Amino acid sequence: ILCCVEYSCMAAVDPVAALQQDLDQAWLIIGAALVFFMQTGFGMLEAGMVRAKNVANILFKNVLDCCVSGLLFWAVGWAFAYGGDSFGDKGRNGFIGTSEFFLVGGNKGNGFPRSSYSLWLFQWAFSATAATIVSGAVAERTRATSYILVSCFVSAFVYPVIAHWMWSGSGWLSPFTDKTQFTRVGTNGVLDFAGSGVVHLTGGVAAFVGAWVVGPRLGRFDELDAENQIKRDEFVPHNKVLGTLGTLILWFGWYGFNCGSTLALSGGASLIASKVAVTTTLGAVSGGLAALFMRYPRTKIFDLPAFLNGVLTGLVSVTAGCAVVEPWSAVLMGAVGGLLCNLWCWVLSEKLKVDDPLAASAVHGIGGIWGLVSVGIFAKPTNIQETYKFDSKVGGFIFGAGGEQFAIQLLAVVMIVGWAGFWSLVFFMGMHKFGKLRVDRQVEEEGLDSHEHGASAYDTRTSFTSIVELLQTTDVLTKLKSAMEAESGTVGYKHLVADEAAPAATSTGDTAVDNKTPVTNNVGQTNNGVGQSEASQAATSPPPAAKSENVIQLDCFRKTDNIKIAVTEIKHTLHSADPNNTPAIRMKLQGEKFWDVRKGDTMELNVPPQLTTMLMEVMAWVPIGDGSTMSSQPYTVGLLDLVKVTEGSSCHKYPFRVTNDSMKVLDTSEDEDGVDPPEVKLELL
Repeated sequence: ILCCVEYSCMAAVDPVAALQQDLDQAWLIIGAALVFFMQTGFGMLEAGMVRAKNVANILFKNVLDCCVSGLLFWAVGWAFAYGGDSFGDKGRNGFIGTSEFFLVGGNKGNGFPRSSYSLWLFQWAFSATAATIVSGAVAERTRATSYILVSCFVSAFVYPVIAHWMWSGSGWLSPFTDKTQFTRVGTNGVLDFAGSGVVHLTGGVAAFVGAWVVGPRLGRFDELDAENQIKRDEFVPHNKVLGTLGTLILWFGWYGFNCGSTLALSGGASLIASKVAVTTTLGAVSGGLAALFMRYPRTKIFDLPAFLNGVLTGLVSVTAGCAVVEPWSAVLMGAVGGLLCNLWCWVLSEKLKVDDPLAASAVHGIGGIWGLVSVGIFAKPTNIQETYKFDSKVGGFIFGAGGEQFAIQLLAVVMIVGWAGFWSLVFFMGMHKFGKLRVDRQVEEEGLDSHEHGASAYDTRTSFTSIVELLQTTDVLTKLKSAMEAESGTVGYKHLVADEAAPAATSTGDTAVDNKTPVTNNVGQTNNGVGQSEASQAATSPPPAAKSENVIQLDCFRKTDNIKIAVTEIKHTLHSADPNNTPAIRMKLQGEKFWDVRKGDTMELNVPPQLTTMLMEVMAWVPIGDGSTMSSQPYTVGLLDLVKVTEGSSCHKYPFRVTNDSMKVLDTSEDEDGVDPPEVKLELL
């Protein structure tokens, strides 16, 4: 009898149906994992596109979005979006879900069905994506505490309500609504297969409102003049490698985003997923190429950030229609998306003066609008029937299916922009009114990493306790190299040691020496002049550098800036009182070119972003005998200690303020003739 009972129980389970269920559940979990992995792509993309001083902050916000959205989507987000769908509760409404809070039961008091856990995971990953889009637009100037509230608001309320409208079983715009119980607008409802509107447009609208309310980064749209051209490079991405890798990871994860939106593999869904993979790919490639070649005629360069944004916009553009359009349509949709992204980026920066560091409102906002609208143009009725499992002849108007679907898609755009825009405006304006949205000026100038997270994302700490001692030895180069390799690797050594082979270069001021004359560095190595033989170089090499322990600290110095340094004074016991007869010096800063300078000349150099200290090499060209000839003597090697801005200081705009009135490099030793070496005063412009 027991054997018969066991057999009858086993026979009651259809093995084919069980296998299909297992396959569908696994498909959703894999899709959710891929969509969640897109957070890695967002993190890398955003980290690469901001400045180095704000990388830890942007990474913090990406992880924060995952954690906040996970907790709130469990508590209330799922209930607002899909509450009641698991049980088919008749008490549902078309505007917002009202049951299954904390994934507990439904209106009928039943427990949460096990088959819906994978769907919750998949939809949570979408919720986190919508919230993350906002972080890039308000990067580098928004308080971390304020952003926590933004992430909560988008994840718990703004996104779930839109998801309910367009994806739930009772939403008033949803193609999945049971029309026997609820009212749906239009024959098909809104066709947004994977979320061009629900996810991307929602996040893009919130991103635009946030960027507009919080205002541009300090100096972002300042007028440039002849003395301030350096600002053109101040806001460029600090690491395009990270940005590129992040884009490729997002592209990879997008296959989970779009293909996973079939929500199953059984019953022919695998064929739809295969087609979705193709249209997704074609949208990405066409969007990237269109953006790249639209920008090239104007800039004459292959703009990598624009290229990456085009790829992402192409992906957003096909997300709504990837299952219902033909491959050739996906190419057109992606290409138009890439072009629109470029155009909107120009409008943002040149016309509206809205500072969106990641172009989030262009990629996700404009791409989302076009993605929704294009379905009303390119959706093929037979593809709609196959994907959504209902008999409908309404589709894109290019197939002669009328304009109904196009009108419904436009309605969705209006509703999403209105809903997300209104609540985002209320939320951001409220925080702005109470002064809780934007960081202080000093914090923004110094970077959010050090103030809100205690340290930079990059470990720039390099021990220099023994460098001064090393500089006083004869074998400086070898010992310095060994010490730096032990401390921070060869990269640190390259940053700290003057380039032995750097050619001499003349500054914009008067030149006092012939550039063909051999110039020696601080360890007696010779930089070869043009046409000089090795024998003549050896004969003219001066003695090793004099010892120095000078450390010069700069206040208000941003290490990612390009800087100008002016020679304000050169003093020497032999020079005439006539300023035009002031002796020149030859200088070299941190492996940069040599400058032959007089008083009043300026030097421009780039400061590596990981650098905390610079080697300064000063050579004085002093007159010999009656002054008709010049001789080089390497008097001083000093360390420029680049320190962060101190509390209470202000250095947003040039000129920078220096701790002491000028930077001095002064060696107290005397040369072989008993003549004091020159005193050189430098000043940051």
